[in-house]
Amino acid sequence: MILGKFNIFFFFIFILVYSGCERTTDPLDPQVLGYNYTPLAVGKQWIYKTDSIFFTKTNIILRDTVSNYTLVKVVDTVINVFGETEYALDFFKSDAAEGPWFFVDNSFITINKSMMIKTEFGLDFIAFTYPVKKFVRWNGVSRFSNKNSILIRGEFYEPFSYWDGDTYFYKNILSKDVIDFKTYDDVVQLEEVNYEDALNKIYAESRYAKNIGLIYREFWLLKTQIDDMSMPWDNKAERGLVLTQKLHSYN
Repeated sequence: MILGKFNIFFFFIFILVYSGCERTTDPLDPQVLGYNYTPLAVGKQWIYKTDSIFFTKTNIILRDTVSNYTLVKVVDTVINVFGETEYALDFFKSDAAEGPWFFVDNSFITINKSMMIKTEFGLDFIAFTYPVKKFVRWNGVSRFSNKNSILIRGEFYEPFSYWDGDTYFYKNILSKDVIDFKTYDDVVQLEEVNYEDALNKIYAESRYAKNIGLIYREFWLLKTQIDDMSMPWDNKAERGLVLTQKLHSYN
């Protein structure tokens, strides 16, 4: 499962009235801007329960379900020439939450005052923008061509032509969210893409909790040759995957 300059954000002043007195919140307060939805520091780590369903078409449709655990560790940080903080992350897999862990990949996240850039599939996604406000939209795939492909189990997919435009938006900001009987406070629900026609389904959603980070991720990339909108994708999917990640533990 992370650089360039973006639009300069506005300074917001929040006026609170309590017992007849006015109070002003510092517009640069991280609590206001939402930086604490994406807390990063060397040594931090998160373990996720990862469930994947892979669809492959040969002479028949093969459906393969895989469950394992993913460990994400922040292992290094540098300040780049633009004054932005870059974090290096290592990814590990295991069949159990306690390990043993096997290294599978590394990635990078870059954070500046207005955005977080996450490198995935070798591509730079604008995964988050600041300040965090409900219904704010942006183009999360503007840093690369929509002709780029991603490799899944030996097969290339080109989903970004459907993903283009301001598809990223803060769908909801929740005071509480419950995932697998775990309750999280102050959660932002981010929808990255939601596209569907008779032959393609592409959906991606992430949820971040303040002072924790990513707590949930869902990703659908499905294809079919069955031209029937009434048929559920669970029945007609021929190629692609459905992935969910849920936070198991963190430090």
